[in-house]
Amino acid sequence: MKKCPNCGRPTERTKDWACIWCGHPLLSGSYRRIEKTYQELKAERLPRQEPVKEEKAEKLPRQEPTEEEKTEKSPPSSDDSLPSVEMLEHKLKQMLESRREVMSPTGIVRRVTTSDTIDKPLVSVRNLERIFTLGSEKIKAVHDVDLDVSAGELIVITGRSGAGKTTLLNLLAGLDHPTSGSIYIQGQDLAKLSELELTQLRRRTIGFVLQSFGLLPLLSTYENVELPLRIANWKRAERQKRTEECIKLVGLAGRAKHRPYELSGGEQQRVAIARALVCHPCLILADEPTGELDSTTGAAIFALLQEVVEKEKVAVIVVTHDVELAVNATVCLELSDGTFVT
Repeated sequence: MKKCPNCGRPTERTKDWACIWCGHPLLSGSYRRIEKTYQELKAERLPRQEPVKEEKAEKLPRQEPTEEEKTEKSPPSSDDSLPSVEMLEHKLKQMLESRREVMSPTGIVRRVTTSDTIDKPLVSVRNLERIFTLGSEKIKAVHDVDLDVSAGELIVITGRSGAGKTTLLNLLAGLDHPTSGSIYIQGQDLAKLSELELTQLRRRTIGFVLQSFGLLPLLSTYENVELPLRIANWKRAERQKRTEECIKLVGLAGRAKHRPYELSGGEQQRVAIARALVCHPCLILADEPTGELDSTTGAAIFALLQEVVEKEKVAVIVVTHDVELAVNATVCLELSDGTFVT
């Protein structure tokens, strides 16, 4: 405890920093100067200024357009025999027939004309080349490849091992980048798309069927087919409807609750085809879909792909060693040493 310099009694500081006996301030000189300055500034503080209200401008009465202005603003009539309303309806109908909206890989709705979808193929490949460097040696895996694929076509590419078939599929899917040449899918140049846009393209536009099926072993048939729709954030009712449609299309309605290890090889490949179809892709890439199946089951899977092309109106590119399966294909191409044999 300190002694008060005024009365000499032992005292403590109160909340007012004064002696409890005589009320003498117990602040040091520096604290007293600060307190005095604070009190002076507090007393001299300017009163709060209220914001100035802006006066609203008076609304002027709306002036009706004159007859001359009406005639100037009215669109010229191309056909005097048709009234103006009927003429506009006719033009609007023509615009709707010639234009439609499609979903781009980035999820943005873009507008294309019917001439873009009819005249231009779904997939267009020009002068495609892929060169791998192995030490000082350069290997041309794919070179001088030109390919056009339209919707509703079943393209079969045959060739022996090492001919460049899988490399070509990787380039078409955007999983690999070509050394030179161009790849267009729905009019979009894959070389100009970012990795995110390529991911969205594969998620929305391209379906994959693999030789090893690629099913998740802990999920049922229904859950394996539904999984891409969950990733694409489809609503529950829409997911259920589309999943059941695809399972029914491949003939596995009675096996929807079975897991992959409870299915045969042919049934597992049917599940993989249903999963590839579920997101309404315009293109399906199948890499040796019958490679691990016997001849009878392989023929059934190929017949299923033909049925899918007819019903879903998608383009399917199949890579296979089996030449016999290519008999009923729309186009059959042979790839040898990285290029098509004519």
